Amino acid sequence: MKLEVTATAQPAVGPKRSLRPMLGMAGGYFVAGLLGLMVSLPQGFASPLFPAAGLALGLVLHFGAARAVPAIWLGALAMYLVAASRHDGPAWEVVLSSLALACGSALQAAVAARLVTASLGERWRSLEQESDTFRLLLTGGLIGCLVSASWGIAVLTLSGALPAGDMPVQWTTGWRSMDAGTGELAPGA
Repeated sequence: MKLEVTATAQPAVGPKRSLRPMLGMAGGYFVAGLLGLMVSLPQGFASPLFPAAGLALGLVLHFGAARAVPAIWLGALAMYLVAASRHDGPAWEVVLSSLALACGSALQAAVAARLVTASLGERWRSLEQESDTFRLLLTGGLIGCLVSASWGIAVLTLSGALPAGDMPVQWTTGWRSMDAGTGELAPGA
């Protein structure tokens, strides 16, 4: 009796294969976010340019929310933990605030991508007409960035990290920086 074993080549699947793209996206967000925070205002909460917002929108548009949003959340969490380490306060507050801020970043990317696809369908891929570019910048930038700016300022104010009197300036700067980052990176994504 002869025993034959035949092996069929199957693509690698499983945690290792699915983690690589996620870690790549998270790493990209982390680096883009830290670069944006390097030029933040003196208190370190808002930056005049935040390229991670544009990268996040591009990632969700290209890879879909199911794949990109968890990666954006992970990259944002790492970025906020590093950024928060510069501030005084109990460790639990730093972690809790960073978790909440990361949720806002991921939510913004998902909402902005949904607004773009609702407005443009698949035309966001080519942007052949000026009106399509304008719609992408309007829905993904100006409108979509309202999510994280509002969420982030609320988290920072409620946690006591940001005085209530600073809210308007910090919110405006945060919103404009994410919009500018979206305008810089999302059209080329």
